[in-house]
Amino acid sequence: MLNHSYQLAHPDIVFERFDEDLVVLNLRSGQYFGFNNAGTLIWNALSSGVKASTIIEAGVKADSLETFLSALIAHELLIEAASVQTALDGALATLLAQTLEIPSIEIYDDLADLIMADPIHDVDADAGWPMLPVSK
Repeated sequence: MLNHSYQLAHPDIVFERFDEDLVVLNLRSGQYFGFNNAGTLIWNALSSGVKASTIIEAGVKADSLETFLSALIAHELLIEAASVQTALDGALATLLAQTLEIPSIEIYDDLADLIMADPIHDVDADAGWPMLPVSK
Protein backbone atom coordinates (compact mmCIF):
# COMPACT_ATOMS: atom_id res chain seq x y z
CA MET A 1 0.00 0.00 0.00
CA LEU A 2 2.74 2.47 0.89
CA ASN A 3 4.79 1.71 -2.22
CA HIS A 4 2.08 2.86 -4.62
CA SER A 5 0.82 6.03 -6.23
CA TYR A 6 -2.89 6.82 -6.10
CA GLN A 7 -5.49 8.67 -8.12
CA LEU A 8 -9.12 9.68 -7.70
CA ALA A 9 -11.29 6.56 -7.62
CA HIS A 10 -13.70 7.89 -10.25
CA PRO A 11 -14.81 11.15 -11.87
CA ASP A 12 -17.57 11.55 -9.26
CA ILE A 13 -15.02 12.58 -6.62
CA VAL A 14 -14.90 16.35 -6.34
CA PHE A 15 -13.10 18.53 -3.85
CA GLU A 16 -12.76 22.18 -3.02
CA ARG A 17 -10.79 24.16 -0.50
CA PHE A 18 -12.65 26.82 1.50
CA ASP A 19 -10.15 28.96 3.40
CA GLU A 20 -8.44 26.44 5.69
CA ASP A 21 -10.92 23.60 5.10
CA LEU A 22 -10.94 20.96 2.38
CA VAL A 23 -14.23 19.30 1.52
CA VAL A 24 -14.20 16.12 -0.57
CA LEU A 25 -17.50 14.90 -1.99
CA ASN A 26 -18.24 11.43 -3.32
CA LEU A 27 -21.20 12.04 -5.62
CA ARG A 28 -21.84 8.30 -5.96
CA SER A 29 -22.39 7.74 -2.25
CA GLY A 30 -23.52 11.23 -1.27
CA GLN A 31 -20.96 11.29 1.54
CA TYR A 32 -18.67 14.23 2.07
CA PHE A 33 -15.45 14.34 4.01
CA GLY A 34 -13.46 16.88 5.96
CA PHE A 35 -9.75 16.60 6.72
CA ASN A 36 -7.56 18.32 9.27
CA ASN A 37 -4.54 20.27 7.99
CA ALA A 38 -2.27 17.20 7.83
CA GLY A 39 -5.00 15.25 6.03
CA THR A 40 -5.42 18.08 3.53
CA LEU A 41 -1.69 18.17 2.77
CA ILE A 42 -1.56 14.40 2.35
CA TRP A 43 -4.73 14.40 0.20
CA ASN A 44 -3.17 17.03 -2.08
CA ALA A 45 -0.06 14.91 -2.50
CA LEU A 46 -1.80 11.55 -2.93
CA SER A 47 -4.52 12.79 -5.27
CA SER A 48 -1.90 14.35 -7.52
CA GLY A 49 -0.04 11.03 -7.87
CA VAL A 50 2.73 11.34 -5.28
CA LYS A 51 3.82 7.92 -4.05
CA ALA A 52 2.89 7.19 -0.42
CA SER A 53 6.49 6.25 0.41
CA THR A 54 7.60 9.70 -0.76
CA ILE A 55 5.21 11.26 1.75
CA ILE A 56 6.79 9.14 4.47
CA GLU A 57 10.23 10.34 3.38
CA ALA A 58 8.94 13.90 3.86
CA GLY A 59 8.34 13.15 7.54
CA VAL A 60 4.85 11.67 7.86
CA LYS A 61 4.71 8.59 10.10
CA ALA A 62 4.05 5.39 8.16
CA ASP A 63 1.36 4.06 10.50
CA SER A 64 -0.56 7.37 10.42
CA LEU A 65 -0.36 7.52 6.65
CA GLU A 66 -1.44 3.90 6.29
CA THR A 67 -4.49 4.45 8.52
CA PHE A 68 -5.47 7.59 6.63
CA LEU A 69 -4.89 6.01 3.23
CA SER A 70 -6.92 2.94 4.21
CA ALA A 71 -9.86 5.21 5.05
CA LEU A 72 -9.55 7.02 1.71
CA ILE A 73 -9.58 3.71 -0.16
CA ALA A 74 -12.40 2.23 1.96
CA HIS A 75 -14.60 5.24 1.19
CA GLU A 76 -13.82 4.90 -2.53
CA LEU A 77 -12.03 8.23 -2.79
CA LEU A 78 -8.69 6.94 -4.08
CA ILE A 79 -7.51 3.87 -5.96
CA GLU A 80 -4.06 2.64 -6.86
CA ALA A 81 -2.73 4.43 -9.94
CA ALA A 82 -1.31 2.63 -12.92
CA SER A 83 0.80 5.62 -13.90
CA VAL A 84 4.26 6.69 -12.83
CA GLN A 85 4.77 8.65 -9.62
CA THR A 86 4.60 12.43 -9.57
CA ALA A 87 7.37 14.27 -7.73
CA LEU A 88 6.54 15.89 -4.41
CA ASP A 89 6.44 19.67 -4.72
CA GLY A 90 9.13 21.29 -2.56
CA ALA A 91 6.72 23.61 -0.75
CA LEU A 92 4.36 20.73 0.00
CA ALA A 93 7.28 18.60 1.23
CA THR A 94 8.27 21.40 3.60
CA LEU A 95 4.72 21.71 4.95
CA LEU A 96 4.47 17.94 5.45
CA ALA A 97 7.79 17.92 7.31
CA GLN A 98 6.63 20.72 9.60
CA THR A 99 3.25 19.32 10.57
CA LEU A 100 3.04 17.36 13.79
CA GLU A 101 -0.64 16.49 13.36
CA ILE A 102 -1.87 13.00 12.67
CA PRO A 103 -3.99 13.09 9.50
CA SER A 104 -7.67 12.67 10.23
CA ILE A 105 -10.84 12.32 8.22
CA GLU A 106 -14.36 13.24 9.25
CA ILE A 107 -17.18 11.50 7.41
CA TYR A 108 -20.60 13.05 6.89
CA ASP A 109 -23.63 11.45 5.33
CA ASP A 110 -26.36 13.75 6.63
CA LEU A 111 -26.94 15.17 3.12
CA ALA A 112 -26.50 11.90 1.22
CA ASP A 113 -30.19 11.54 0.34
CA LEU A 114 -30.33 15.11 -0.93
CA ILE A 115 -27.10 14.78 -2.92
CA MET A 116 -28.23 11.49 -4.45
CA ALA A 117 -31.63 12.97 -5.40
CA ASP A 118 -30.02 15.90 -7.20
CA PRO A 119 -30.92 15.53 -10.90
CA ILE A 120 -27.64 17.09 -12.02
CA HIS A 121 -26.09 13.66 -11.42
CA ASP A 122 -28.35 12.11 -14.06
CA VAL A 123 -25.84 12.68 -16.81
CA ASP A 124 -25.30 10.40 -19.76
CA ALA A 125 -22.00 10.60 -21.68
CA ASP A 126 -23.83 10.68 -25.04
CA ALA A 127 -27.07 12.44 -24.14
CA GLY A 128 -25.60 14.99 -21.75
CA TRP A 129 -27.66 16.73 -19.10
CA PRO A 130 -30.43 16.80 -18.31
CA MET A 131 -31.13 13.26 -19.33
CA LEU A 132 -34.86 13.42 -19.97
CA PRO A 133 -37.13 10.38 -19.49
CA VAL A 134 -37.90 8.44 -22.64
CA SER A 135 -41.43 9.13 -23.88
CA LYS A 136 -43.66 6.12 -24.41
